[in-house]
Amino acid sequence: MGFTESRILFISNRDGAEHWYSMLPDGSEVQRLDLAHMDATEYREMMWVPALNVFVVLLSVEGSEDLYLVDRVCKFMQRLTTTVDGEGGAIYSIAGDKFAFVCVHQDLDICLVSSNGEDHINATAYPSRESSPDWSPDGKKIAFVSNRDAIPDIWVVNNDGTDLTNLTQTGQPDGEPDWSLDGSKILFSSQRDFNWEIYVMDADGKNPLNLSNNTTAVDVSPRWSPDGQYIAFLSNRNGDQEIYVMTIEGKGVTNISNSPETDEYVFIWSTDSQKLLYVSFREGNADIYVVNRDGTGVVNLTTHEADDYAPQWVGN
Repeated sequence: MGFTESRILFISNRDGAEHWYSMLPDGSEVQRLDLAHMDATEYREMMWVPALNVFVVLLSVEGSEDLYLVDRVCKFMQRLTTTVDGEGGAIYSIAGDKFAFVCVHQDLDICLVSSNGEDHINATAYPSRESSPDWSPDGKKIAFVSNRDAIPDIWVVNNDGTDLTNLTQTGQPDGEPDWSLDGSKILFSSQRDFNWEIYVMDADGKNPLNLSNNTTAVDVSPRWSPDGQYIAFLSNRNGDQEIYVMTIEGKGVTNISNSPETDEYVFIWSTDSQKLLYVSFREGNADIYVVNRDGTGVVNLTTHEADDYAPQWVGN
């Protein structure tokens, strides 16, 4: 079953096996999504692409893992890739009308393909492991993580595969790049201080700044809010893993999940930057919660005995 209104997509094992489901933002009207592909043996990643009003889905068909575009009512399906190697982690650039994704060509690389399935290129062909691609807002560059210099660093490459540049040559691991809305900054996590911290730097790698500044905590998974005014991240600074929000200057750090008995995971900003979805085990199993940006209004949206996880906002 498909849908036409704004909803929340998630994975659940409530029917005895993992399937994709959707629900209204208040947790009501849960629907199971069954994609109409007769030969698919496994549905894996499924991400909403608002600019195209479709899902990009990773399907396993006859031993080949490929990316497909699927409309929101799950009837139309267009194949994006046709290789025997695996793909995953696809993200779309509306400016360049291309998908960037992790591809397997003996090792892990960053590949690109147009939304019509043409112009498939390997942008980072090299015997190393590449991951975590993120587009610049103008669609001209991709930031990604590579260990080609022995330690995970953040690199950038043009959308035609030229001008590969290492931005974080510190001798310590860096990861999880997230480009700012105006393209001038890149948010990332770094172990350069010998513990994981949240950093921001200019898009050319200059002027790195430690935003989290907590020498005893592990601070990771930074993400800009869609309006570019806040940063959410994961931290264990209070003894367990919680979700925090701070300003882009690193001020006003607030624990918004505030559940000291359990760890919290996988947060997703709402498109208006007012709320976040996340996964918590605070009631004994994995449930999907929503919370206001300031930590108020926490609601369990999936009060079901099954595990519910991998939430994302879908639709308008």
